[in-house]
Amino acid sequence: MKKCPSCGRELNDSAMFCGSCGENLSAVSAEPAPAPAPSMPAAEMPAAAPAENPAMMQTVYAYSDPAAAPNPAPGYDPNMGAAPAYNPNMAAGGYGYAQPGAAPVYVQPVYAQPVAQLSTSRGLLKFILLSLITFGIYSLVFWSGVSTDINTIAQRYDGKKTMHFCLLFFIIGPITFGIGYIVWMHKLCSRIDSELGRRGQTYKFGAGDFWIFSFLLSFTIICPFIFIHRLCTAMNVLSANYNQIG
Repeated sequence: MKKCPSCGRELNDSAMFCGSCGENLSAVSAEPAPAPAPSMPAAEMPAAAPAENPAMMQTVYAYSDPAAAPNPAPGYDPNMGAAPAYNPNMAAGGYGYAQPGAAPVYVQPVYAQPVAQLSTSRGLLKFILLSLITFGIYSLVFWSGVSTDINTIAQRYDGKKTMHFCLLFFIIGPITFGIGYIVWMHKLCSRIDSELGRRGQTYKFGAGDFWIFSFLLSFTIICPFIFIHRLCTAMNVLSANYNQIG
């Protein structure tokens, strides 16, 4: 005996249709019964992957390790996948980022490295003695060094270029009947003044020193030497600062 899957009436095993509801028993019996799922011990069952919860997602932050080697871009790792949070508690003058809630980490500012060590030994006595011994040749070396060094110190910041003194002395000065010397000296002193201010140096020197000591009061003989002394001091201050921080 078998039962109709639709109405539950008992029928003969050979019946093809249900006499009560007309259910086709041959089509139902032709469908294979689903195979039972194989059982697996609970210990071998794989752990289900946890559902992704946006509320649990956290932003990854990079931070500076004081024991780590210096990094040209301190506190930021492009492989971390997220921009680090800025820490306003960083020490004054330091640059970098730190993980929120972490102790402030000081990162030394990166300066442009000096391309050369400039002379800081210029002086009036040296200028006078060596110019006398070399019959004036040292004065060419002196002024050529000043024009070269001011370009090295300031050109990357102000974008200007002071003419080399040899070009002025042998070509520009003579063909301009000496006017080129005045213009060149005025621009040189103004540029030194601007660079002293930009670097925060307290020593004062500028175009006014040239016009007062070396031009207007040149008849006093001693004033041009005062001008050279002040120029040597100003260039020594700039060169020392450049040798330290670039």
